[in-house]
Amino acid sequence: MSLNYTSVIGNAHYHHAEYRILKKKLSALYSSGKRTFFDVGFGRCKFLDLAAETGFEVSGVEVNEQYIQHALAKGYNCIHLDELHKINETFDIILISHVVEHLHPEQLIEILGRYIQMLDEHGTLIIASPVHGSRFYYDITHIRPYYPQSIWHAFGGNKEELSLERSKQTLVLRDIFFIRDSFRTRNNRAYYIRDGLGIAYTGLRFVNYVLAQLYLLSGYRIGVRASWIGFYSKLSRTD
Repeated sequence: MSLNYTSVIGNAHYHHAEYRILKKKLSALYSSGKRTFFDVGFGRCKFLDLAAETGFEVSGVEVNEQYIQHALAKGYNCIHLDELHKINETFDIILISHVVEHLHPEQLIEILGRYIQMLDEHGTLIIASPVHGSRFYYDITHIRPYYPQSIWHAFGGNKEELSLERSKQTLVLRDIFFIRDSFRTRNNRAYYIRDGLGIAYTGLRFVNYVLAQLYLLSGYRIGVRASWIGFYSKLSRTD
């Protein structure tokens, strides 16, 4: 592992911890007989690449045309969201990574319900999403955080009142991981401004470098809770 500042800070991010977990779980799911993988909002193909390397037949959906063209150039079967209605097959694995936090509750129930219908009867739905905290609002497109309890409320077998129309599908949580991010001192002028701050700027960089190293050396364990990854199967609702 490189010890330079840029490399350490760049690697000390919870997305790397999520990737490590998903790599291990996808390998186990493939070994259990799962073969098709569908990525919702696949972005720069990080998880499409991982699933393909594992052995899955991969495909996905996106709204960014540049990302779609990049995926097609790699040979992946990917489409624009507007074409989703053309898919008439089901998938063993459906990954929805860092998407639900961009949705309003009504949208979540409608959109997630659509992907549940695309999941094989014995398939696995994977949801990854950030938890509430100051980091959540660094992304200007985040609308609100959703927790495992949120998914259980709308898609679980509970009888709690719900002001929105409840999904006709029931999700059962089979496994879950909570991921931490590196501690980092951000509420300081020197984090954002270098000119004229001299020692304060250098000192803050050193503090954040040490915190990042601690996070990496601990195997992503020493830090602040940042996200969760849930692994679900589905059941038909009978009530």
